Amino acid sequence: MYDFTGLQVLFSGSSAMKIAHELADLSRRALVYDMPVLSFREFLALKNIAHFKSYTLDDILHNHEDIVVEIMSEVKPLEWFDEYLEFGAYPFFKEGVSS
Repeated sequence: MYDFTGLQVLFSGSSAMKIAHELADLSRRALVYDMPVLSFREFLALKNIAHFKSYTLDDILHNHEDIVVEIMSEVKPLEWFDEYLEFGAYPFFKEGVSS
């Protein structure tokens, strides 16, 4: 790859992880950002479908029935889950999706 003024190259996915762990020094060539995948809760919030607080494991174990009632009163999760699985892992879907 040659240096071009104004050229910006973006890469993502598992190959980016390989580049980050290679022996070559890319410190002046690449900025590596760790972007974890969105949770289903975050996906619903970014789509302005529903906004839920996060729950601790203890909350889920002891109050799961109340949590389900709260969630189901605002959204039917299965209506959106397939879209989340196909497009929702990263927030790029906000710029449009193509199948």
